[in-house]
Parts: sequence; structure tokens; C-alpha cells
Amino acid sequence: MGWYTALGCAGVWQGDSQMQLVSGMAQLTAEAAGAQFIYPLVNANWQPDAEKQAAVAEQLWRHQGALFMSIVYGGYAVLAGTQQAVQQAMQALSPVDERFPVIATRSCRFS
Repeated sequence: MGWYTALGCAGVWQGDSQMQLVSGMAQLTAEAAGAQFIYPLVNANWQPDAEKQAAVAEQLWRHQGALFMSIVYGGYAVLAGTQQAVQQAMQALSPVDERFPVIATRSCRFS
């Protein structure tokens, strides 16, 4: 949700539109089943890394219909899908910097 909030703070959306989008996305995320994780697509110098990109593409292919590219943002891929697909993809991807892939958690639930 931080990305949508940051875009709102940057003035991409105004007033009610900003609040409606951020609140709506938070509610959809809180109600959704499944999981998401973050994995870098760049090397330590922020250059595109073909091996990492190919590894992510392979996982998307292996888990068709259960794992999806949510967004590519700032050199990182955010992948979302079923709990099983996310766990299997995270295990298959090579660790990066002793922290990636990292699961993206939901910290709150809206009613």
C-alpha cells in the first residue's frame, strides 16, 4: 500500500480520488486470499540482470494461472498468487543479498 500512498503524496491523484484508490486497494488486499513477494530484477549496480529476469519469467511460466506479475517497480518484481505457487516460486529463486525473495505481508484488515 505504500506505493499507492507515495503516488498520492507525490500529487499523481488529487483529493477524493487519492483516498478512494488507496482505501479501495487496501480493502482488496486485506480480503484477498494468497500471497505476494518481492524479488530484484537488477544487480548491485542497478543494471538489469538477465538471469534474474529469466528466473522470474520461468516461475511465471511454471505456475501459470496461479502466479502473476503484479508490478515491476524500481528494479523489483512484485509477484502475487496462491500460497502454494508463491512458496514454490520463492524456494526456486536464488537468494539475493540474504533477504530476497521476501514475502510481502498484510498488516491490517479493513471492515
